[in-house]
Amino acid sequence: MRPKYKPNGALSMIAVIFLFLGILCAAVFSIQLMEHIKVKQNGVEVTAEITDIDVTRSRSHGKTRVNHHVKIAYMYDDELYRSSLGYYIAGMKEGQSVRIIVDPTKPTHFTSSSIVPYIIPFIISSIFIIIGAGFGIHLIRHSIIIKRLIDNDLCVQCYDWEEIPANVRVNNVRYHAIKAYYDVGFKKLEFVSNAFHPNKCPVMYGQPVTVYVDINGDASKYYVALE
Repeated sequence: MRPKYKPNGALSMIAVIFLFLGILCAAVFSIQLMEHIKVKQNGVEVTAEITDIDVTRSRSHGKTRVNHHVKIAYMYDDELYRSSLGYYIAGMKEGQSVRIIVDPTKPTHFTSSSIVPYIIPFIISSIFIIIGAGFGIHLIRHSIIIKRLIDNDLCVQCYDWEEIPANVRVNNVRYHAIKAYYDVGFKKLEFVSNAFHPNKCPVMYGQPVTVYVDINGDASKYYVALE
């Protein structure tokens, strides 16, 4: 019975996460950009002064993250307003002047006079989308190759195999893979399976591992069937 190919679950999850985050961020930043353009078209440019920069640090996964909260004060229509700038650029300091655009109908509402703080998030979200799409395209191409190998029905049984750590982590758990060996004359071929949870090894020790190989002898094209 031929196995039913299932795409690499870990890579599929990575692709979905990157695409989801990229699209979500792009949507949020689009709304912010449209609001920026609206205020900039009808607003009044004023000079604000940085009154304070609060620095906080947090640790996550062994890494320290530094956050800067920039507080400003500005005058509009002879009235003093205080608020948070909403972004930080390296080199900012207390007493420094920044240009902002104030909404005349709601002076507490303002935006940056520069579009840069709104463009950078778009670049970041685009990178996420490109990474996610790249993983997706790789999975689709790989699926086509694997299905052709299975349809050709040329396979070998590998009795020499081992369970090894894979280069995949999901929820801080290092996944494993099956590495199978097959002797062809004086040459030993190596085949590595898709990653799986370390507590769910799909092969029992003592059983052979089935590997579908390329009918034209291309050793780089194979599929380790773990079903």
